Amino acid sequence: MTEQKKLTKAQREFFDRITREILTGVCTFVIDDPEEVEVEVKQADIDSLTTLVGNAYLSRIDFTTLKRVDRATRSDEFKAVHAAALEVGEEIQGVLVSAVENMLQRRAEGEAKA
Repeated sequence: MTEQKKLTKAQREFFDRITREILTGVCTFVIDDPEEVEVEVKQADIDSLTTLVGNAYLSRIDFTTLKRVDRATRSDEFKAVHAAALEVGEEIQGVLVSAVENMLQRRAEGEAKA
């Protein structure tokens, strides 16, 4: 592992939130009660994990870009587009599965002839 650089105050605050979100997501797999997850994550000492997460991100992308994209994905517009995409996916799921099944069947028939 490479040496960890110290995060600025703004970076630490940003990556603290990101790290807690990651930790919350992982904890939901082992703790059934969302309130209990929230309590555990709030009480967790995540300083070293925050530094690790922050450095991992910053080694791949600059902080300004990361903040801009994060802000955009938290916007109401983005959430509306994401919700619409999920709804469309659910609406077309049956037709999509049938189309893939038909493609696979044609492919199998073509391979059988060869």
